[in-house]
Amino acid sequence: MIERMTDRKRRLIIEAAMSEFQTAGFDNTSMDQIAETAGVSKRTVYNHFSSKDELFDNIVEQLVERVGVISTFEYDCEADLSAQLVDISTHVTRSVSDDDFQALARVVMSRMLTSPELGRLLTEQTNQLDKQLAIWLAAANEAGQLHVDNAEIAAEHLVGLLLSYAFWPRLFGVKKRTHRTPAKKYIQELVTMFLRAYAVPD
Repeated sequence: MIERMTDRKRRLIIEAAMSEFQTAGFDNTSMDQIAETAGVSKRTVYNHFSSKDELFDNIVEQLVERVGVISTFEYDCEADLSAQLVDISTHVTRSVSDDDFQALARVVMSRMLTSPELGRLLTEQTNQLDKQLAIWLAAANEAGQLHVDNAEIAAEHLVGLLLSYAFWPRLFGVKKRTHRTPAKKYIQELVTMFLRAYAVPD
C-alpha cells in the first residue's frame, strides 16, 4: 500500500516528537524543533496537531493501543490450552519488547516523572492488558479447563512475569540472568508453571 503524503508527514511528525521528547524532555521541546527534525513546516505540524500536548497524547494513545494485543485472541475450547497460552505470551512478549513500543514507553515514562496524573491515567489504560487476559482466563475457567478463583489475579501473575522478562529490563537497559534463556524456552517454562498452579487436574 502506498503511503499518502499527509499520512507520511503525520508519521514523520510523531517520530520527530518522540525523538525530541526522549532527547530533551517534553518541557524543553518546542514545536519549532519538532518541525525541523521532521523536515516539515511549523504550519504543517499545527495542521496535524493543535498543540504539543495533543501530540504527546497521540503518542500515549499509540502506546495504549499496542498494549491491547490480547483482545485479538479468543479462547478456543477445542484447541490445546497450553499452546494458546504460549501464543498469547509470545505475542505480548514481542509487542512490549519491539523497538517502536520501547521508544513510545520511554517517551511516556519520561513525562510521568513530572506528571503524576499522567501516570495514573496511563496505569489505568495499561491495566487493560490484565483485564483482557482475565476475560480469556475466565472463559477457560468456565469451560472447565482452568481452576481460577480470581481471573484478574491470575492474569496479573502471568503478565507480571512476562513484563519482568521482556519489558522492564530492556526499558531501563538492565540485563538479567533470565535473559540467557531464549524467549521461546522462557515462555514455555512460564506457561508450564502457570498451568501447574491453575490447570484442572486430570
